[in-house]
Amino acid sequence: MQSFLEKLTIGKAYERPHIASLLGYASYRAIAKGVVTPSSSNLIILFVTKEKQTSLTQYNDYIDGGFLYWEGEARHGSDDRIKTAADNGDEIVLFYRNRHHSPFVYMGHIFLTDCIKRIDKPSEFIFSLTPVEAVIEKTVIYETIDQNSSEFLALRETDREQLTKTRVGQNHFRKNLIKIWGKCSVTGVENLEFLHASHIKPWRESNNEERLNPFNGLLLNPALDTAFDKGFIGFDPTGKIVISNNLTRDDAEKMAISDRLKLRQIYPGNQQYLSYHLENLFDKIAA
Repeated sequence: MQSFLEKLTIGKAYERPHIASLLGYASYRAIAKGVVTPSSSNLIILFVTKEKQTSLTQYNDYIDGGFLYWEGEARHGSDDRIKTAADNGDEIVLFYRNRHHSPFVYMGHIFLTDCIKRIDKPSEFIFSLTPVEAVIEKTVIYETIDQNSSEFLALRETDREQLTKTRVGQNHFRKNLIKIWGKCSVTGVENLEFLHASHIKPWRESNNEERLNPFNGLLLNPALDTAFDKGFIGFDPTGKIVISNNLTRDDAEKMAISDRLKLRQIYPGNQQYLSYHLENLFDKIAA
């Protein structure tokens, strides 16, 4: 199927009949569905429409912040193949349009970040539109400074440009956490101004994929965020809070941290990161 991909241009719009002809099909009806897997190939093709016809099932599919949020097939026919694509050498490519009855724009290869397997409804998938390594190169995250400050104005132009991009990656990460959690992962505080996007496995210890994975994160109020980041608290596999002996009862009470707290929900993608935090950070940095 490499010859098929070589005939496409990223960012160019294509009608479904033309795509079908490039694939060697006599009719576009052969690809008139959301997932197409041409026989004898390692290609998985997604056709995604954000705003669908009202007569069709209204899947919640959209692109935001460099990621595709996509609900799988109702009957889960392609779930396993998509989930194991990287391990099996399968390539996933995306054709996307904002509205039905319009051409699809070829978006190129996409890369699975995480998925939530469902039984009673479509599974939920998150794909990065760019290889994670390329995203990291463009969005190096440092501590930002005020762009009107004398320190910023004194920097070389190249350094200023770098610093103006420093929060791009973190902003995407935060936006994706908000989409998953909506409010504080523990307390349910809804005012997003109070909430921090906290990596579970720290940025400095994560690989490129983990740094951008929204399931490697929690939305936490400032007290919980600081306590979690410094290893004074953690969360067990059931989501129940675990409190370090290094956090005094008096300080815990003042910060409204108690053993009654727990994560409001745990997604499958959270488990490995929460386990890492408990094993490697909890009660160690605090000590």
